[in-house]
Amino acid sequence: MLNVTAPPNWKYPNVAGGLGANTCDFNAQINPPRSMHGGGVNVVLADGGVVFVNDNIDVKTFQMLGHRSDGGAVDANSY
Repeated sequence: MLNVTAPPNWKYPNVAGGLGANTCDFNAQINPPRSMHGGGVNVVLADGGVVFVNDNIDVKTFQMLGHRSDGGAVDANSY
């Protein structure tokens, strides 16, 4: 399972768990999407659309894309 804790193709290794955390606890993991595509990843949106998200996306914008209940709107031109 992936999450939006870190940007796409994050340069650091994935992190599972933490001090005292269960490694099966998704909330304690950093598992960003990764891709063999240069410069970004393909992402499926809730409406079924597929978009290419650039590795240089603003992290806050990327996190807003991944949380449906945060109340934030994301401009389609920002990713």
